[in-house]
Amino acid sequence: MKPIAESTHSSDIVFFKEILDLLQRIKENSLYSSQKIQHLCTIAEQRILERLNDLAEKPQTLFDSSQEKNKDLQTFFDLSQEAFERLTSAEGGTTIEDLWSIKGLLERQFEQEEIDRWLHAPNPKFDGKTPVEAMFDGQTVRIQHLLARLEEGAHY
Repeated sequence: MKPIAESTHSSDIVFFKEILDLLQRIKENSLYSSQKIQHLCTIAEQRILERLNDLAEKPQTLFDSSQEKNKDLQTFFDLSQEAFERLTSAEGGTTIEDLWSIKGLLERQFEQEEIDRWLHAPNPKFDGKTPVEAMFDGQTVRIQHLLARLEEGAHY
């Protein structure tokens, strides 16, 4: 098994190459021929190539940065290191991206005090569990959908 830094580095490279391929297909498609779209694709390609160069030059620094961001999520959701690792493990079923999505949805709609209260208060939408408990029960997508509907103006 590869060390985490190496596997993260490899998956990032594959991901960025897939995005570059997609951008190239967009640029070649006549449906997307406007100057603005072409310009945005060019900028995106440049940023991705810069990121790939960063990965090649300093993978450990990027790994350390990722660890810091994970610590931010752990603090935001008020989870111990052990709980965070369990939640984001393969068995937990919640990805880091899911947590960033939920965090973003919450921050766009609520103040921090309201977020803390919402995350840790029993909610009938999650069978009387708190949203954090619901994440451990595999209801992360359900939480994301609820928050997205709230952001669109739906009431629950």
